[in-house]
Amino acid sequence: MSQVANFYNKIAKVYPLFDLFLHEPKKKLLSRVNREKKGSLLEIGVGRGDNLPHYVHQPVTGIDVSEGMLDYARKKAPAHCKLCIMDACHLDFPDNSFDYCVISHVLSVVDNPMAVMDEVHRVVTPGGRVFMLNHESRGPMREKLNKKLAPFSKVLHFSATFDMEALVDASKFTLLDRGRYGLIPSITMMVIQKKSEPEARPPAAARRDN
Repeated sequence: MSQVANFYNKIAKVYPLFDLFLHEPKKKLLSRVNREKKGSLLEIGVGRGDNLPHYVHQPVTGIDVSEGMLDYARKKAPAHCKLCIMDACHLDFPDNSFDYCVISHVLSVVDNPMAVMDEVHRVVTPGGRVFMLNHESRGPMREKLNKKLAPFSKVLHFSATFDMEALVDASKFTLLDRGRYGLIPSITMMVIQKKSEPEARPPAAARRDN
């Protein structure tokens, strides 16, 4: 069992206390997801399953590394939801399986967020949309603050300094929307769309010349 899975198994019962300050941004994310036409949806890091009864989309698949979290999610999941223990870095789904993907406060927790984004790109259909919500650290003052919070981040298993946009490969995804909520922490929501065909990236030497 990974350290992250073990941590969330231990705090599953009291997780709503940790989640209090994220309530409003998560509500805005859910509203934004439900504005899309109906389709298949994957939620990565489904946690206790708070979103599951509210999605207009079907079918819905939720994954998490924590069995403790999924125990709560199963009690809330409607009949059209499927829940699985799964590592976000190694999604056990065929290519182009989902119209939508939701990733809420997961990328700053996993060991390899870029690997997660590579897997998201693989399993989302061309033209499919990805909804990302996470705290961000941008600018020198916020960077200094987050460095002071680093000891707490180690205990709570998340990256204090985090840049969401750095994880979005512009050759694979188009940025459709971006919103920010709050100051400390700064919570960012991004909506990106998988391109029909990945754009060819220029050779490294050519990029240096520009």
